[in-house]
Amino acid sequence: MRTEMTTKNEPEAQTIPLQQGESFQFRCHSGVSCYLDCCHKLELRLYPYDILCLKEKLLCSSGEFLERYTRLGTGVHPYFPAVMLNMVESDDAPCPFLTEKGCSVYMDRPSACRTYPLERGVEKAGHGAKLQSHYAVVHHGYCKGHDEKNHYTIKQWKRGAIKSAVFSIIRCITAYLSVRVVSLKEKQKVIIRVCRPFI
Repeated sequence: MRTEMTTKNEPEAQTIPLQQGESFQFRCHSGVSCYLDCCHKLELRLYPYDILCLKEKLLCSSGEFLERYTRLGTGVHPYFPAVMLNMVESDDAPCPFLTEKGCSVYMDRPSACRTYPLERGVEKAGHGAKLQSHYAVVHHGYCKGHDEKNHYTIKQWKRGAIKSAVFSIIRCITAYLSVRVVSLKEKQKVIIRVCRPFI
């Protein structure tokens, strides 16, 4: 399984397959000794959803965001390059959104940051077969969050990530609708229609 977030100059991350119902332990907070280490020297892929949320947070256009913060990299598919987040050009190469207090775009952070350490792979067994999801816990050697005592199942971790993502979606939609002349009632209808699948 290919991880969505890797750190340069670090050994390859260990991926531990996880079955439905199994739990893993992890918690990231300011008390762990490695806090914010994972926000440096990253090879981080961005998805269209990530770009929409970040450009709304930063109050810029998609084009401006792509030009200022990203570059093209090698994608999973040979014909489709990946959009990669640029790190700040310095010795420790931090994420451009990292501050002394932590992530300045936390509520709108990229999917790879939002779901870490859980990774998802999708498999189709054959023609006409349904897609099957496989999950793994990604364990980077420097990360002490895995030593924390908080336990989660796949379902619990996904629920937390989805809940966080829904808030980002609502903010993006609200910002978009604010530019258009629509009533509060219309805004509410659109938000409910878009967010219903996630609730």
